[in-house]
Amino acid sequence: MTTDQDERLKAVAEQAGRDLEDASPLDVLRWAADTFGEKFCVTSSMEDAVVAHLASRAFPGVDVVFLDTGYHFEETIGTRDAVEAVMDVNVITL
Repeated sequence: MTTDQDERLKAVAEQAGRDLEDASPLDVLRWAADTFGEKFCVTSSMEDAVVAHLASRAFPGVDVVFLDTGYHFEETIGTRDAVEAVMDVNVITL
């Protein structure tokens, strides 16, 4: 990104911080989906499915990025698989 892009993104973030200070998590995710469109994604450790669930409500089909370190508990991988199976998300395992 260029310095101008960095400054514009910083201004967007600062304005969002003011506008969304009292917003619900779902409203924040809806703002992000509306603002960033197809570039919007979330990350999840798959400790639980809260972020993926809320993001799917804000932006059905949202990309959920999961970093597979190769050291996860079996239950974590099970949660990832369940999220992908039952939620309107696209799990991307990296």
